[in-house]
Amino acid sequence: MEWVDPASAKVIDAALEPIYQQQLRQLVVEHLRHLSEHGVTQQRLERTLGLSQGYLSKIRSGTSNPSPMLVSVLALLAVNPEQRLQEVEMASAAA
Repeated sequence: MEWVDPASAKVIDAALEPIYQQQLRQLVVEHLRHLSEHGVTQQRLERTLGLSQGYLSKIRSGTSNPSPMLVSVLALLAVNPEQRLQEVEMASAAA
């Protein structure tokens, strides 16, 4: 069995982090494109998800990094955009 010592693990983590963040951004862009094709605006997404205005643009441009949670939420919304957004909006209104 092989293992990585803590110092090597830090070096590997540092090398992989930019690649990981790029992959997350790419997934956001793909999900946003899909949602847009189904008539969902970026403004509606930001408002519904409680994101600051322009946050998704910052992710697209690479000036901000998305969380894995945001990527997951966008993936779930992309499955059935209108129904899922209505569910989130209703849950937000009830809270």
